[in-house]
Amino acid sequence: MPTDRHTVFISYARADSELVTVAANLLRAGGAKVFMDVRDIDYGDDWKAVLIAKIHEVERVLVFWSKKAAISEWVKREWELALELGKRLVPVPLDDTPLPHRMARFQALTDLAPLFEFVAWKRERAEEARRGPWPGGFGPSLEKARHWVLTAWKGAHKNSDLRTRPPPSDQDIAKYVTDRVFDGFSAITLDVPRVVRR
Repeated sequence: MPTDRHTVFISYARADSELVTVAANLLRAGGAKVFMDVRDIDYGDDWKAVLIAKIHEVERVLVFWSKKAAISEWVKREWELALELGKRLVPVPLDDTPLPHRMARFQALTDLAPLFEFVAWKRERAEEARRGPWPGGFGPSLEKARHWVLTAWKGAHKNSDLRTRPPPSDQDIAKYVTDRVFDGFSAITLDVPRVVRR
């Protein structure tokens, strides 16, 4: 069965779905055809058969690897089937959990780490805001978060003329992620700041 170009099967642990969904949405926005179980399996379908069929159809399988993925029976079945079928396997580390020996030989896509750190940072800030005011004041506002992103971006471009280099658009970010997944490089350069944890 021939595979379609720019098609991706997302293998992940359900506990990591928030982070994985962000990456899947960016891939879709960048023009990739993405299969993700919770979105693409219809009610009443034999989900096991659909998963197996989709792995057969896609060009590559992205394995979002984490502590939860390492203990997931289905993540293991999916990446092992992808290897058996000769699919292009792309590990995407979500934390520092070591890759299994058979998967470790494949170049991992680590460029998304700053994106995942930013999503986790936003989640933490939302949780803090949900809990209510901090002692002596309120949690960080949306304006403070926006200011942090722009300040970090400007710092990354301190040696260039910022008037001729605007901040990356959502479309640029989506294109960058898709290019990295399919081509291994991107004509778009994003200087995404890393979140510093305290």
